[in-house]
Amino acid sequence: MGSVGLKWDPPLPGEDCVDHYIVETRENEYIVNATGDKLQYIWSNLTLCQHQIFSIQSASSQGSLSKPALIYTTSGAWAPGEVTEPEVTQTGSHSLHLEWKRPLELFDCLVMYSVCWKETNKTDSACVEQKLEQYPKRTLYGLKSCTEYTITLATLGVGKLHGNGTTLTQFTGI
Repeated sequence: MGSVGLKWDPPLPGEDCVDHYIVETRENEYIVNATGDKLQYIWSNLTLCQHQIFSIQSASSQGSLSKPALIYTTSGAWAPGEVTEPEVTQTGSHSLHLEWKRPLELFDCLVMYSVCWKETNKTDSACVEQKLEQYPKRTLYGLKSCTEYTITLATLGVGKLHGNGTTLTQFTGI
């Protein structure tokens, strides 16, 4: 489960009229008796990697409400784990075909994959983002023949957080 910490400033003008704050999502509403510099609330037990919209309103002792302030966030936006079982399944003179499986941890946070490659011992690299598929794969074209390439497969989570990359090396064919 994830959590989100919300922090806000009092309304100006009108801070003296605030009795309490109402913090809510679509499913739940909480009254927060927050004053001074303690205007914060930690929302716990949220589904990981789920987009959330929070509404915060100030309320007077007579029940008058301010316009809601909306906060958009993602709960527990951690990077997913590493891809599993990466392998080069076909080698051509100018191409490499890659296949892998989704990560075993935090795969609910997975949004897409990043595939990067470069000639081994060189610095210039290229990357593409790969959409989610049941059986993820990518063919790299336009490579030099008889050349060793270093390929890094990374997972991308919500907010483009990168998981640790998994690296392979492979020679192209003649």
